[in-house]
Amino acid sequence: MDSDDQTVHTVPPIGVHISNDETELSVALIGCGWYALRTHCVTLSKAKTTIAAVCARTEASRQKALAKLGTSAKEFADVAFAINAASCALVALPAAVAGRACLTSIQHGKDLISEKPAAWSPQEAEDLREAWNDRPRDDQRWRVLENWALKPGVLKVGELLDAGHGSEKYEWRCKRRRAAKGDWRREDKAAELLDVLVHLVRALRCWFGDCTVTSASLRSYEFDKVREVECSLKHENAGGFVVLELFDGDGGEESVFKCGDITWDAHKVNGEKVDGDGWVAGGARSTLMEALKSCEGDARADPCTSWEEGMRDCAVCFAALGMGDIHPGSFYEMPVVIGTVPRSPEGCVLSLKAHPSLIVVGGGANLRQRTGEFLETRLMARVLKVEGNIVQVEAGCTLRRLRQALMARKLTLASWPYYLDSTVGAAVATKSHGSSVKYGTVADFVVACRVATSTEDVWYDGESFDITAVKGVFTVVSLRCVPLFRVKRSVSTTDSLDAAWLRTIREHDHAWVWWDAATGRVAAMALDADADGEIYDGRNWSPYAPEVTRLLGPPVAGEDCYTAQYAVPDAAADAAVTAIKSVAGAGVVEVKFLPPSAMLPGAAAVCFNVYVAAPAPAWVLGVERALAALGGVAHPGKCCATDV
Repeated sequence: MDSDDQTVHTVPPIGVHISNDETELSVALIGCGWYALRTHCVTLSKAKTTIAAVCARTEASRQKALAKLGTSAKEFADVAFAINAASCALVALPAAVAGRACLTSIQHGKDLISEKPAAWSPQEAEDLREAWNDRPRDDQRWRVLENWALKPGVLKVGELLDAGHGSEKYEWRCKRRRAAKGDWRREDKAAELLDVLVHLVRALRCWFGDCTVTSASLRSYEFDKVREVECSLKHENAGGFVVLELFDGDGGEESVFKCGDITWDAHKVNGEKVDGDGWVAGGARSTLMEALKSCEGDARADPCTSWEEGMRDCAVCFAALGMGDIHPGSFYEMPVVIGTVPRSPEGCVLSLKAHPSLIVVGGGANLRQRTGEFLETRLMARVLKVEGNIVQVEAGCTLRRLRQALMARKLTLASWPYYLDSTVGAAVATKSHGSSVKYGTVADFVVACRVATSTEDVWYDGESFDITAVKGVFTVVSLRCVPLFRVKRSVSTTDSLDAAWLRTIREHDHAWVWWDAATGRVAAMALDADADGEIYDGRNWSPYAPEVTRLLGPPVAGEDCYTAQYAVPDAAADAAVTAIKSVAGAGVVEVKFLPPSAMLPGAAAVCFNVYVAAPAPAWVLGVERALAALGGVAHPGKCCATDV
C-alpha cells in the first residue's frame, strides 16, 4: 500500500466514456510504490488482463512499474486521466490520498479495486458509500484487497478451529515496528494502528465471526517522542484478546496467536511452516486474482474482496480505536453481501422488496432465472461450536465443510443430502435435502436457529420450535448430530416400476431411485446400517453403481442445468407414476422419499426430480404439469415451470 507518490493531482471528474468495442477488462494502476511493485505488478504480469495505464508522480516510478509488468501502457501523472483510460482502476496509493482516487473512479463510472483499509476515517467511509450509492452505472464493481482473507496461515488456523483443535479462549500478541520517521502515518497514532489492526480484525472475523461490539484500550508510552503505541482489543463472540504494539528502535517483531492446541508463530502453525505466509505478501496474489475475476464478471469469484467486507473491517477498527461506533444502518446490518447477480447458487438468498421478509431460494437453485437483489452468505461459513451432540454453524457453511468438522469429532448427521456444496442455510430453508424416510432431512435436525428479516433478528428454539414456520435469512443454525456409524450399500433393479416397488425401496434407511420413464428401466441404490460397512459421511452414494450410470446420459454442470422437483403425498404415488408414464418422450426421473414435516407437513412424501441440460426439453414441462395437477409441491430452491 505504501508508495513514493505522496501527492495526487486529481482534476474534476470528466465524462464517462467506454468505447463500444471494449470487450475485456483493462486496468489502470494508480500508484507505483514498493508494495505495488512487489505484489500487484507481479500478479498483473501473469494475469490475462490488459494494462491500459500506469499513474505515478514521477517518471522513474512509472518506468519501474512498466518494467515489472513487462508491457507498454500509457503513462500519467494525473489520476483522473489515468482512470479514464481504462475500464477498471487499481488504486495502490498511500492511504492518506487513496480515498480521493477511489471517489474519482466511482464518479467516472469505472470498476474499482482498492487496497485496504477502504477508508481511513468514518467520514471518509460515509463519503465513499454515498458516492457508491450515486454511481453512474448500476453494474459497476468495487472490490477491496485484504490479503489476510486468503493468507495461508489464516486459512490453516480456520481449518484447525473447525476441526475442534481450538478452545473458547484465545490470545494474540503482535509487535510490529513503527513506520519510518517522516512517514505520514506517524502523524496519527490511530491511523498508524489502523494500518496493522485491520489485518488482525479480518483474521478474527474469519475465525470467530462478526462482532458488533468491541472493547478496546489505546495508550502511548511517552518515551523518545512516543516510542510505543499499544492497542488492546476484545472480540465479543470469543473469550480472548489482541494486544497490538508498535515500537521504535531496537527489538524484534513477532506475532503469536494461541487458541487451545493451536499456535501460529513466525509463519508456522503448530510448528509446521506455512509457505507464502509473509506478513505483507501472504495471500496478496490470491485476493487480487479474485478481485480481477469479479471485475471480469466471473460469478464464482470469492466474495472475500467485496467492498462491504472491507468497510466492516474498518468499522471494527474505528470502534476499537475510538474513532466511531458500529451501529445499525452503517456497515454492519448483516454479514452478507448484496448485489444484483448471485456469485453462487449454493450460498445465496433472494431479497424480494415487495415483501417484509427475505425469502430463501438457495441450495441448488437456478438463481440466474430469478430477478431481484441477492444476498451472498458464503462469508458466514464457520463452525461455531460443538457441545455434546449439537453443532452450531453459520448458515453460509457448506455441508462439505460441516461434514469435515463433524468427522474430526467422530460425529455425523443422521442423513446427508448428495449435494454437499449446498450451504446449511439453503439446505434447511428448502426443507428437502435428504434421502431417508427414517431419518428425514437436514431441516429435521434443527434444534435452534437465528433468523434475520428486514425488521428484526430472532432466535428460535424450544419444544414448540417449528422450522417450517420460520421466515427470513438463516444466519446461525444448531443441528442435532449422531455418533459415527457404518452403512452397507445395495443395488436393486426392475423393468416395471410401480408404487408398490417404490414402497419396498423406501423401507431402506436411505434410498435413491433413477427411473428411465421412456424404457421403464429402474435402478435404486440403498444404504442400511451395518457394522461391517463403511462410515456414513455423506459421500456414500459415489461413485454411482454401474446399473445407475447405464441409465444416465453425459454429466451436466450445475451452472448449465435445469432441475425441478415436486413432492406428492405417498397416497398419490400410484397416480404420479401413471401420470409420468403418460408424458411423451419422458427421460430419466429421480425418486426420493421424505418423512412428514419436510416438504409436506403431515404426510410422507415421494419426491420426483429431473436434472437435465438447460434449456429444459418439452417432456420436463409435461412431468412438472402432471405432478402439479396431483397437488405436488414444488421444491422452493429449484426451477418451477408451472408458475410461469
